[in-house]
Amino acid sequence: MSSSRRDEPLRDLALAHALRTAGPHPVRLRSGLVDRLTVAQTLLPRAFRFLVIAGHRAPAPCPHVAGHATGGAADLTLHVTGEPEPALWSATPPPLWPTAEHALRSMGMVGGDRWWHWSFGDDRWSAGTGAPAPLYDVIP
Repeated sequence: MSSSRRDEPLRDLALAHALRTAGPHPVRLRSGLVDRLTVAQTLLPRAFRFLVIAGHRAPAPCPHVAGHATGGAADLTLHVTGEPEPALWSATPPPLWPTAEHALRSMGMVGGDRWWHWSFGDDRWSAGTGAPAPLYDVIP
C-alpha cells in the first residue's frame, strides 16, 4: 500500500459545500470519503442531501469507535431541502434510505451495524470488501 493513501488528509466538511453537517462539533473526514459521499449524493433525487452527523474522533476519548478514529467512517442521514433537519440517531431509517444505501454502496462504501454508519478505508471496510488491509490508519 502506498503511503499516499494512508497519509490522505482530513477535510473539514464546513469547507465541502456539497455536503451538509449537523451536530455540535466540526465534522472532518478523509478526502477519499468526502469525495465518495459527494458523488453518492449526486445519485439521490434532487431534493435529498446527505446530512453528515459525525466523522473523525480522536481514539483517546472514543476508543470504541475505531473506524471514526481513522477518519474513514461517517454517521449520516438524509435531509430533504426545505424541511426541518431530521431526528438524529433514529432507530428507523428515513423512507428513501434504500436509495441512499445503493448510492453509498456504488461508491465502494460499507454499511455498519447501524443504518447511519458508513465506512471507506477502515477496518470494517476491509473486512466487508475482502481488501487485504485497511487503507487508513488511526489518526491521533
